[in-house]
Parts: sequence; structure tokens; C-alpha cells
Amino acid sequence: MKVQRICAKIIRNCTRHGDVRFIQDEETKSKVLLITAINVATCYITTPKSPTGSLGIRLPIFVMIIENLNQYLSFVITILDDMNIRRRFRFCNYVKDSKIDIYSYSAPLCLNRDWNQLIFDLEKFTENVFQTKYFQTIRIQIHANCKLRRIYFCDKVYDDNSLPKEYRVNFAKIVGQKTKNIIKWI
Repeated sequence: MKVQRICAKIIRNCTRHGDVRFIQDEETKSKVLLITAINVATCYITTPKSPTGSLGIRLPIFVMIIENLNQYLSFVITILDDMNIRRRFRFCNYVKDSKIDIYSYSAPLCLNRDWNQLIFDLEKFTENVFQTKYFQTIRIQIHANCKLRRIYFCDKVYDDNSLPKEYRVNFAKIVGQKTKNIIKWI
């Protein structure tokens, strides 16, 4: 219950025709957030809770551990660059082509079956896509359909062995199964 109370303070969810709830995952043996809906646009979580708020996170590496439910999924990371302009990175598994405009970048997301660790270097993304410098992350929005185990930011990409087990995607050490895949967008 402690995790649910903390999440309720920092995460806003919108669930029209969908479901957002904590479940005990059998594979990871931990609580995960299940986000499901028929239409990805009608069910999502977002942080910060306030629409005008900002996370203010300046660490450039974004890491997310999710389970692919073999349904449509998307997420959006909103950043602020050195020109004080809000830019959006949108990734989804139901588009085939990347699309760039002045304020946003949309790209296809190809996930492996089961659990995935997604690693994004927001500093490099911002520089390569918008030719500006990453300043901070303002907002994260995750749409249905996935199981979300962990989201965190860091200053560099860390080896799996140097992370606490809660931050690893390699569940082989936890539950004796084969190693899961890591997807890096660096």
C-alpha cells in the first residue's frame, strides 16, 4: 500500500474505458503498475500531477522497465531545451515511420516479448533531432498497454551488475529464468 500512496501523490491517471492498478507480477515477484485499455488515448498516467508542473529532472538518461503486452502502447517525454522551448519525444509501437516537426519527434517503438529495459539518452536525442541542448525533463506520460516496473533517470548508463536488483531487467538472478532484452536508444 505504501507504493500506491506515494504514486497517488505524484502521478495523475486518466482512465476512460481503461484500467490503471497495481498488481503482483509473478515473473518479477514484485508490484508493477498495469495500464490497459482498448484505446491508448483514453488511458494513461502522467507525472507531475499538475498540468502546469515540472519534474525539473536534469539527468539525461531515461530508463524504463516495462513488459510488452503485445497490444498498442505509447509514451511521451516532454523536455525543456537550452532555448527554453518545450519539446516532445513520442514513442509508440503502432507507427512505422519517424516524424519530426519543430516541437516534437515521433518514432516507432519495437519491443521484445515480455520484459524490456528502454534506455534513452535525452541529451543526444535533443541534439540530434532538434539541434539544441537538453536542459531538463518536464513531464512523462505513459499510455496503455503495458506493465510498468520502474522508471528512473541517471547521469550515465550503468552496468546491470552495479544496479540494485529492483532496477534490473535481468530477472534470471531473481527468478531463475533466461535473460530479458535491453533496448538502447543512445
